Amino acid sequence: MVSITATLDALSPRVADFLRAYQAASTASGADRLTDLFLPTFLNVDPNNATAVPTGVLVRALPARERLFTDAGVTGLTLESATETWLDDQHVVVHTTWRLLHPRATDATPPTRSTFLLVDDGGALRVAAYINLTDLPALLAQVAAQ
Repeated sequence: MVSITATLDALSPRVADFLRAYQAASTASGADRLTDLFLPTFLNVDPNNATAVPTGVLVRALPARERLFTDAGVTGLTLESATETWLDDQHVVVHTTWRLLHPRATDATPPTRSTFLLVDDGGALRVAAYINLTDLPALLAQVAAQ
């Protein structure tokens, strides 16, 4: 489960709406809504890889990703901060910081950080690139071992 507790008031309404929609779609049960939030193929970057991913592959991978979090004892994520930088009238970079919800997580547990490059695709903001700045498997192993 992903929840947004950080204030979205400082963001433009379009970016705040995108993050709310992303929150609602970021579980296996909401995966069908992800196709509306991503371009048909987007760039997925993490500390170990960069690849072009068809959105259908992302949707099919969500249940396994959710299991990875659940197996580590993580019950959800909370958005701690978000900032936006508009590059022009069609492209915006959104930097986000998320906190893992885990019974043994402490203030010393590092947050996850991700960056979205969103493009205005005919009125809707959609993900062109998703950059995960955290090595999630390593972080989840650290949290599970706490």
